[in-house]
Parts: sequence; structure tokens; C-alpha cells
Amino acid sequence: MKTLAWIVGSVLLLVVLLLAAMLLRSDIDPVTTRHAPGTGLTGTLAPNDAMKSAELLLEGVGVGPEDIAVGVDGWFYTGYRDGRIVRFRESGEHAEFANTGGYPLGMHVDENNHLIVADAERGLLSIAQSGAVEVLADSVDGEKFTFLDGLDIAPDGTIWFTDASSRFGHDEVVNIFLEGRATGRLLSFDPHTREVTVHLDNLYFANGVAVDPLQRFVLVSETSAYRVRRLWLKGSDAGESDLFLDQLPGIPDNISVDEDGFFWIGFASVRSGDLDKLGDKPMIRRLLAGLPTELWAPEPGYAFVVAYDVRGNVMQNLQQANSAFVRTTGAVRVGKQVFITSLGTDAIGVL
Repeated sequence: MKTLAWIVGSVLLLVVLLLAAMLLRSDIDPVTTRHAPGTGLTGTLAPNDAMKSAELLLEGVGVGPEDIAVGVDGWFYTGYRDGRIVRFRESGEHAEFANTGGYPLGMHVDENNHLIVADAERGLLSIAQSGAVEVLADSVDGEKFTFLDGLDIAPDGTIWFTDASSRFGHDEVVNIFLEGRATGRLLSFDPHTREVTVHLDNLYFANGVAVDPLQRFVLVSETSAYRVRRLWLKGSDAGESDLFLDQLPGIPDNISVDEDGFFWIGFASVRSGDLDKLGDKPMIRRLLAGLPTELWAPEPGYAFVVAYDVRGNVMQNLQQANSAFVRTTGAVRVGKQVFITSLGTDAIGVL
């Protein structure tokens, strides 16, 4: 009996030590969350294998082409985890354009053919055709940006961008989900006055941004709340926000708008619902944050991109299970082609 008691006591001690170690490793202060359940992959979002025919472009050039910008001179631009920005053509011709020294994410070419970049580490950047990098802004109201992410440029030249979280950087994305706090922001930069303005705060992981071509509104992904918020710029609701899409079946990332006014959204993965079940269990989420992510959050391999019209109707539904595109971050349509980006893949997809 003494031996059994010793074994039980040792096991309990190990459990207590393990839990203590997990708490010490955890950097989050979680809160209770209640997000609307996802609609699932049904109806117009039913599963398909539309991405199966995608060709690979720039294979092996770098890992994590997160976004694509279309130049006025036939060049396309994309950024990689190591700070490089590569410009390329549809033929596969490519060359290094610049290196931000940070982590370039959202990007767009302005009317002066400068590449405007939301760099997760360095801030809002402008890169001339010579490759020279200029920091446009790295703070607002004296507070440094933590994690710049999405970006778009309005027809009037205003640069719209997001600061995903005020607490965690790009290498701590899982913590944003686990903590459950709404600390993201939607901002703008006026290229004439060089003023940064905060338009929306208390966003759940502010991510992709797209400006309506008529500048009636701006869309912003609230990634960890599985929805897309709309900020009205014109009309009686100017300055107010509402939900453009809610109860999404995936984790929304970048948003781009095409020549027909359709909004293309990349989903980093399909929404499983497992994390939703832990919404009212902040202590369990705090413990999870103390474990290596690989133990409980396997790398998703489900490619998922959807195009919506201005009313939120599904216009294109592109999916692929067990895909080579790991964490699809977005899609950019140019003419009859769609370029697919992802965080965990060493190539760009072309449909």
C-alpha cells in the first residue's frame, strides 16, 4: 500500500509541476469569449476541389508569400518571412526588389508606383522603384505599432491598414486567439499630411483590409471573431460600423477587391469549433498557451478562398482539402487569373 501511495503521490506531484510549468510559460491573460457559431461548409460554401488545377509559381523562391500587389508596369510583388520582397511576372521571371529588414505582409502599389507595405515589425513603409525603403509611420499618438498586417489604398490615395493586436506580435498569433481580447485597430495614413488616424479599435485580430471602389465603406477582417466588419465612409451611417459577414466557416485573412467590385477573402483554415468550445474556459486556454503549439494546433492544409459581392453573396467558392497551400491568406484576381497566397507554402498558386 505504501508503494501504491508513493506512486499516486509522485504522479500527482508531476501533474502539479507540469501545470505550474505551463502557467509559467503562458504569456496570456485570457477572457471569456462568445462568438457566433460558424455556418459550416454548406450551400454556396459546400466543399469542392476547385484549387486542384492551380499551377505553382515562384516555387522554392521563399516561404510564406502572404500578399500580392499588382504594379502599373506589369510587375507583381510579394513578400517573404525573411524580409525580402520579390517582384515577378506571370511567366515566372522574378528578381529581388527590396528587403525591409522586417516581415512584409499587406502591400499595394500607389499612384506613384511606390510599393506601400504593412510590415509587421517596422511599420508602414514606402518602397521606391530603386528599392529604397522609407518608414511612413511606426506609431500613432506616441504608441508604437505592434503588428501591422493588412493594407489597401483608396482611390483618393488614403492608405488604410491594420494593427492586428496591441499585445502580441506576428510570432505570437496563437496567443491572440487564446487570450480572446479585442485589441486590434483599423487606421489610415494621409499621404499629404502624413497623419495617422485610428478609425476603429477593440477589433478581434484586425487583419485584411479592402476599400470599396466607390469609397462608400472599408472592410476589415476580424480574424479571431470569424467575421468581417464594415466601416461606412459615406451616407447617413458615415463613421459607423456594422458586420458585413458573420458566422464565417473559416478564419478570414486578407481581403482584396477585383475589377468587378467583388471582395476576395482568403481563409487561413476551416473553422473547427474546438476553440469556440473553450470560449468560457479561460484557464484551459491559459494552460494551452504554455504548451508548444505543435502539440495541439497542427498545421492546416485546407485551401479556402471565397469571393463575395457587395451584398455579401458568394460569387466564387474555391476549396481544396489536403492542399499544398498551407494557411491560404488571400487571393488577387487579375483579369481571368486568380493568384493564391499562403503563409506555409513556398509557392504562389495561379488559377
